[in-house]
Amino acid sequence: MGGPKNRNRGRKERKEREEEKPMENTPQKGSGGSAKPDSTDLTGQFANAYTNLTTGLHEEALAGHLQREELCLSFMKARQDFEFDAAKRATEAYQNYVKSVNEAAQQEKAQQLAQEAYQDYAATVQGLQEDTSRRTQAAYDELVTKSSEFAAESKQKVRQHYVGYVKSIQQMWTNLDPESLVA
Repeated sequence: MGGPKNRNRGRKERKEREEEKPMENTPQKGSGGSAKPDSTDLTGQFANAYTNLTTGLHEEALAGHLQREELCLSFMKARQDFEFDAAKRATEAYQNYVKSVNEAAQQEKAQQLAQEAYQDYAATVQGLQEDTSRRTQAAYDELVTKSSEFAAESKQKVRQHYVGYVKSIQQMWTNLDPESLVA
């Protein structure tokens, strides 16, 4: 897959193409100086409308893919950060446990103190696992919520593309001069 430079270049090229596109359903000057669409190029108008539809749908699909990709990468990074933080804190807890066991070895109740130090360590590790699990679940829930929102937005944009297509076809038929079709 292309990196950010390729994505930005693709977006820039699409934007330039959009700026170069002639406006849909722009009336052309016919004979007599009145603005009428060229009904003899009906095939070209249909092709242009269809091309605009497919281009819009393709761009929407690409945008949706990029949004989902960014969401997933964000989730994976958050999850990795949670796990790294938990591992770091577990290592610190283990070092504290070892230190406590070494200090307990010098005292009368060494076995009992070592047992308490281990229980503290085990409780800390369990708490870290629960915290990491809770934070990961919250990040996942956010991922699902945002994905659903993006899907709803995308569905609406796709609908708008189809409505625009149907309207442009409708406009072509409305502007059609039947006399121009008969030789």
